[in-house]
Amino acid sequence: MGISISLCVLVLASCGTTDQGQADEPTTGSEQLAGPAETSAAGSDQNAASAETRPDFSADLAAAHAALLTLTDFPTGWYEAPADDDDDEGGGGAAAAGDTAQMEPFCVGSFDSTLVDVGDAQATTGWFTNPDDTSLVVNETVEIAASVDDAVATINALAADSMASCLQGYVRDSLTESFEHPRTPDDSLPAGVSIGDITVARLEINPAGEQSLAFRIDVPLSVAEIHLDAYVDLIFVRTAQAVATLSFQSSASPFPADQLQWWVAVAAQRLPTASA
Repeated sequence: MGISISLCVLVLASCGTTDQGQADEPTTGSEQLAGPAETSAAGSDQNAASAETRPDFSADLAAAHAALLTLTDFPTGWYEAPADDDDDEGGGGAAAAGDTAQMEPFCVGSFDSTLVDVGDAQATTGWFTNPDDTSLVVNETVEIAASVDDAVATINALAADSMASCLQGYVRDSLTESFEHPRTPDDSLPAGVSIGDITVARLEINPAGEQSLAFRIDVPLSVAEIHLDAYVDLIFVRTAQAVATLSFQSSASPFPADQLQWWVAVAAQRLPTASA
């Protein structure tokens, strides 16, 4: 599933909080966050067809799955929604891509429904959601590139000065496409809701893996005299040939920084340090 779909869901969820003019305060469990690296059934695979011919593709795919965050990494009560509406077994992300009216351009890579494509084995979690504030959502994709050089090139491209502008245009066009051609009637933008000027800026985070960087996407929403912002923090972490992309979604205020940093650190520790 691409970022445009997740943003669409976040925008619609945020609109549901505008009755009182603000979202509920974020609430999470107080216990220590920990758990084994076990792939959840709600995740999905999205693979470049040419990569499947590589001798080590199956091992890389298994390594990508093993590196994913799981529901046991989250406080009690959090739940994991399927990675796509059809909840297909394997290749769910690719199925979602086929349903879109128009392929979305990458800011890095080729063309498909995800934001960043290293071009090789890929595994994706479902949407980890806080039951006390359903605007707080976490998602992760792990990709294993064909070589360390390919993975490094991806992160270096993301670090380019032009990337924020590219992401801004990508998000704007993706939201426009999603709402003009909704997958279901429920995905239509509610009457009276307007989207303001989307901004994308670099976000400072603690170093993670061998390379890391982050962006914050701010989507302003208005209905009548009520204004609310939907946020997506995108975090990219590389270790060896593995690249993790994490999204942290929230409304009214950015995702809590301490929680974001904790899950980024867990994700970085799970990335394989060498090709499978």
